[in-house]
Amino acid sequence: MIEVRPFSSLGGGNHGWLDAKHHFSFADYRDPKRVNWGALRVWNDDVIAPHTGFAPHPHNDMEIITYVRSGAITHRDSLAKRIIHRARIVATLFDVGRVGRLAQYRPHLFRDRNQQMPE
Repeated sequence: MIEVRPFSSLGGGNHGWLDAKHHFSFADYRDPKRVNWGALRVWNDDVIAPHTGFAPHPHNDMEIITYVRSGAITHRDSLAKRIIHRARIVATLFDVGRVGRLAQYRPHLFRDRNQQMPE
């Protein structure tokens, strides 16, 4: 069943450099009715300020799909792999459980939708 959820009804917060909306329970947002959808555990709609991003951080047994609405985002992992994803292209799947740590940052304005699924 498809559930229509207005963008304004999503959880999340504005942290200055990051304006995040969460479709499921994530970080400080908790909604016991919205923990996951099948294997899909995280679906965030993020806006990241220019010249900022997520410092290297661990992930465990998940893949990340990134869709950039405008601008670009760069993913860099602990294996020295660096990929720049441009707008309107679905990013390559990352087997994040095997790369150790992942950093995401952006040199340009973008709106990013991240979906993370455990293997």
